[in-house]
Amino acid sequence: MSRSDDALDRRAWLLAIGRRLRAEYDAVKEPLPSRLAELVKQLEQHEKESPEQRPSQPEDAAPPPRAARAAGMLQDRGIAA
Repeated sequence: MSRSDDALDRRAWLLAIGRRLRAEYDAVKEPLPSRLAELVKQLEQHEKESPEQRPSQPEDAAPPPRAARAAGMLQDRGIAA
């Protein structure tokens, strides 16, 4: 294979990488739907609350998995998960 063939091969895969990256960045640019953005804000606010503001748990209780915590928060707000 000649140098020009190597350069063409390299150019082809670099262009493919560039297209893939552009597609990924374009997907990130899209704004969150307002309903999802509100839920994210609620989750962030809950994470910022001081321990005194959170419901008490026994000290020896293991923390629930993240999905269970999120589902519980949605249920507390009357949102069906």
